[in-house]
Amino acid sequence: MTKRRSEAIWIEARHRWQINVQRDGERKTFTDSTPGRQGKHAAEAKADKWLAKHSVEQKFCDAWEMFIADKRQEVTAASLHNIEMRYAHITAVINESKRLSMITIYEWQKVLDVMAANGYKANTITQTMATITAFNNYALRRRWECEEIRAGMLQVPKSAGKAKEKGVLSSDALKALFTLDDGDSDYIYLFQFLTLTGLRIGEARALKWSDVSGHVLHLSRAVSADGTVNAGKTINAARNIPLIPQAESVLDEQRALLKRWEIDGDLMFPNLDDGEALVYSVANYAWVKVQKLIGTRCTIHELRHTFISVNKSKLPLSLLKQVAGHSATMDTLKVYGHETDTDIITSRGLIEEAFETCT
Repeated sequence: MTKRRSEAIWIEARHRWQINVQRDGERKTFTDSTPGRQGKHAAEAKADKWLAKHSVEQKFCDAWEMFIADKRQEVTAASLHNIEMRYAHITAVINESKRLSMITIYEWQKVLDVMAANGYKANTITQTMATITAFNNYALRRRWECEEIRAGMLQVPKSAGKAKEKGVLSSDALKALFTLDDGDSDYIYLFQFLTLTGLRIGEARALKWSDVSGHVLHLSRAVSADGTVNAGKTINAARNIPLIPQAESVLDEQRALLKRWEIDGDLMFPNLDDGEALVYSVANYAWVKVQKLIGTRCTIHELRHTFISVNKSKLPLSLLKQVAGHSATMDTLKVYGHETDTDIITSRGLIEEAFETCT
C-alpha cells in the first residue's frame, strides 16, 4: 500500500476539507464538508481507502521477474531453477507481454491442460499449479491488477499421467532397519537418524557435532546435490529438532564408528574414506544395499515421509510442520506460532512415543 504523505486542509472558500493524493502518476482529490477534526479524518480516511484498493497494471514478464527476485532470497538455487523451468510451461500458453489483468483462470488452467496433453505426469503438473498459485498470491499482495485464483479453481487434468506414489517403510521394514548395525552397512546410522528425525539427506550431510546442544539439534545448513553448502531448501529449513533417546543412541553408535575409522572432524556423517562431506551417490549406493536387507523399495528421501507418516497421528500438525521444516502454506496449515522451548519438549516426548513400537 502507498503511504499517504499529505494531510487534509480546510478550504474556507468551499467550506470543506480537501486532500490530494497520488499513486503511479494518477492524482485523486477527496473532500468532506464536516467541520472540525471529524471532517479532516473523514477526508483522509477516504484517501487512505483509495490508496489501499488502488491496483497497478503489470505485464506478466515484469511481474514474474520481480516474483523470481523475491524467491531468490527464499529458496536454494536448485529450487529456484525448478520454479524458473515452470515459466517455460506457462509462456507456452500465455504471452509474456500480456497484462496480468487480462490473464483469465481459463488460461491458467489451459497451461495445465497443455502439459497433460504433452505427457507430463500429475506430480509435475501439480508443482506447476502450485507455482502459478504462489505467483498469483504474490501479485495480489503487491496489489497488482489480476484475477484471484481461489482454492479449487485450478485442477490437475484427469488425463495427466499418474504420479508415482511416495513410499514409506512398512512396520516390518522399519523394525528391520533398527536391527542392523555398521556390520551390515557403513552408513546404517545415517539412515536410522534420517528416519528418527525427518531430516532431508542434504541437511544430514551438512550436520556437525557442534549442532547438538542437550537434547536439541540446531539445523542451519544443507549440502546441495553438487556439494554446495547453503542455508537449506527454504527459509523454514533453519529449525530446532528434538532428539529422542533412540536418535541419541544412534548418534552414540555413529561416534563410536567414526572413532574406529579414526575420523575426528566435526562432520557428523562424513564420507568414511576421507572424512570429507558425504557424496550423495555414496549414500545412495549404501542405501540400495540396505533396502535389500530390510525388504523394501523406498528412496532415501522417503525416509522423511516415513517419519511424517509415523508421527502424523501423534504429533499436532503445527509441531510436526516445525520439526519437518515445512512452510506455513504447505499442505493445510496456514500461519502458525513461533517455536518455543515448550514445543521442543512436547515434540520430543510425542516423537519418542510414536517410535516406541517401531524400533
